[in-house]
Amino acid sequence: MESQFIMILLKKHKSLMMVCVFLLIKSSVPSSNFYFYNEDGVRNNVKLGDFIVRQGTAYESELIKNLSGSQYSHVGLIIQVEPRILIIHATTDDKKDKPNQVIVSTLSEFVQPKLAKGWAIYRNDKLTSEDIEKIIKNTKMQMGEPFFLSVKNEKVQGVYCTTLIANHLPKSIYHSLQWQQIDILGLHGEILYPNALVDENVGSRLIYKE
Repeated sequence: MESQFIMILLKKHKSLMMVCVFLLIKSSVPSSNFYFYNEDGVRNNVKLGDFIVRQGTAYESELIKNLSGSQYSHVGLIIQVEPRILIIHATTDDKKDKPNQVIVSTLSEFVQPKLAKGWAIYRNDKLTSEDIEKIIKNTKMQMGEPFFLSVKNEKVQGVYCTTLIANHLPKSIYHSLQWQQIDILGLHGEILYPNALVDENVGSRLIYKE
């Protein structure tokens, strides 16, 4: 969600460059590309269908954080736990050979320090095993689809990190998601930030946090 969000705004108004420079200076990117955590410990706590969110390291992540009022700027769905954790998500540049599309990443790729200052895993207890099976099946069918950021009810609906998952949720949960108004250079309407999926008001609870 992060990179294309800022690119859309930059194309619409060059003055936003000053904001981006400020946020770039403000952002603190970890200096090390190595991060040690116990994946077995994570695996023992997570289940298929859990949501994983991260706090991005780039300046656009700071912008999303400020606009949404949340510390998280990106979200993915856990589609495999064994033998290793796999996450499907819509992203712009996590993998240089697969830009601007829906991809699958390992946990280590998703939370690597150059992309994440922090991350957490949430579970929606309202989802049944049948719901989760359908959500995983449907999101996997979107592998390779282009990343495109759009507002609610726009004629052409794009796929970005939050909607990739939200669009396949049961209607009862989908309609309880909190869309947020955005009126900023080039984007006018309602958008679904990652924090909408992990809000306790829609049935989500924290499972694991780093």
